[in-house]
Amino acid sequence: KEYQLMEKLIAGSEFDIKDAEVDIYYQQVIDQQEELVKQYYGIDLETYVLAYLGMMMEDFEADCKETALFRLQSTLLKREVAKAEGMEISEEEYKAGVENYMPMYGYTELSEFEKAIGKENLVDQFLIDKAESFIAENAVPEE
Repeated sequence: KEYQLMEKLIAGSEFDIKDAEVDIYYQQVIDQQEELVKQYYGIDLETYVLAYLGMMMEDFEADCKETALFRLQSTLLKREVAKAEGMEISEEEYKAGVENYMPMYGYTELSEFEKAIGKENLVDQFLIDKAESFIAENAVPEE
């Protein structure tokens, strides 16, 4: 449901996106896929794509490029919503966000987590999360 909502919002929006920006997200998608395949199947990504998905690597890479573009557009859209709505992250929201994200990244010490990720990056992510919730809560269902 939220994915379809984002698709509609993205389709109705204009973006000024450079190839280099998409490339960064694309590499993240590929890195995530490589890690998952290695972790769960113990094989390299290309073997997985050919043997398990029955796809040519070029087709898989094209799909990953589309995923990367969607993720980038979603992030940019959420940042714009946060900006337009004047959203900020309170100290309480920051603490809650940190408590939520630290275990996902394998951290137990706040100072180490902030040093590794960057407080500015964390605040940005929490704003994106807040905007995502705002969008979901305020979406008007189609009839």
